[in-house]
Amino acid sequence: MAGSRSQKSINNAIVSVASAMVIFLLNFVRRTVFIRILTREYLGMSGLFSNILSFLALAELGVGHAMNYALYRPLRENDTEKLKSLMTLYRKMYTAIGVVILVIGLSLTPFLHLLIKEMPESIPEIRLYYMIYVLRSAIS
Repeated sequence: MAGSRSQKSINNAIVSVASAMVIFLLNFVRRTVFIRILTREYLGMSGLFSNILSFLALAELGVGHAMNYALYRPLRENDTEKLKSLMTLYRKMYTAIGVVILVIGLSLTPFLHLLIKEMPESIPEIRLYYMIYVLRSAIS
């Protein structure tokens, strides 16, 4: 393999910073377009739903980091049987996490009026939009 570990680390850091900047820029553009095409109510609703689902994403509880740690040795040693069993376990865990997010997220639907100070009349389908957000989050 060409390159030293420190050079690879520097390259990794540069790519990480560049990707963070691109994500920041795209989010800024998205929000700007969102405000200009839709209304501020839609942007606020999107932010609220994103915050609720970020909270529900705590159900993941670091499984992704644990998965990276557990996969390191089998990948290094090319242990395909261990990799298969770990990936099966992670698929089951993420399916369970998705179901938990879906159930809890959808169970909050009747209480949206408690989370939103003034229900915007310009968004009559707000509960439907929320359920779509929950479904998208649970599937991913």
